Amino acid sequence: MSDSQIEVVVAKSLAKNPLGIIALFIVLVYGFASIVTAASSFTHEERLPLIYFLISFPVLVLAVFAWLVSTGKIFAPSDFKNEENYVKMQLSAAACLFIMRGLPQSAWERFGIWLLIGLVIYFLYGYRHSRLHQPGA
Repeated sequence: MSDSQIEVVVAKSLAKNPLGIIALFIVLVYGFASIVTAASSFTHEERLPLIYFLISFPVLVLAVFAWLVSTGKIFAPSDFKNEENYVKMQLSAAACLFIMRGLPQSAWERFGIWLLIGLVIYFLYGYRHSRLHQPGA
């Protein structure tokens, strides 16, 4: 089995778990940040925050995952069958919306652009991999 076939098998196995999906997304973000840092014409002062991000981001994510695993605070989707957890989730979302209210216009524009890109990828993937789209379904 070649290296690329092994990578595909690993990615498929990670995609079955919510934490694996997050890990794949982090790898994607980290790869794009590396490409931007290497291929850009930024000055040294402009490139420095990207380099700090590339160094600190994986360490921070690893530390947060280790803390979540050690404290047992990783929640499965089945945890929302309890009404109390659902209420906590709703209150957390309301708090996030309150904080987001203070973001500048440029942040909302970037958010909208990335949201559209994400939705296009999501729906194209869903359409191509739908059980209803398969022959004989």
